[in-house]
Amino acid sequence: MDLVAKENDSALTQQLTQHLQGPQAGAAPGPALAADDASKTSTYLVLLYMALGQHEEAAEVAVGLARRAQDAGNYKVSCPRQPAQS
Repeated sequence: MDLVAKENDSALTQQLTQHLQGPQAGAAPGPALAADDASKTSTYLVLLYMALGQHEEAAEVAVGLARRAQDAGNYKVSCPRQPAQS
């Protein structure tokens, strides 16, 4: 990730991004791609985007990763905080 970011080569960046996203960029992972593999791929995309300074793209991927984890039941629903009583 750091090497691709350091080289600042758009062709190299595009090649790595396409490799991480798979053959159908933008499509949801198919059944052949295990959930754990999809999670790792998303994590690497976040790292790549952060190394490139593309923080909005990193945030979008991270939010998608968190949503999939929530949908899988990995997080409990939190209770809203009660206002402090004076």
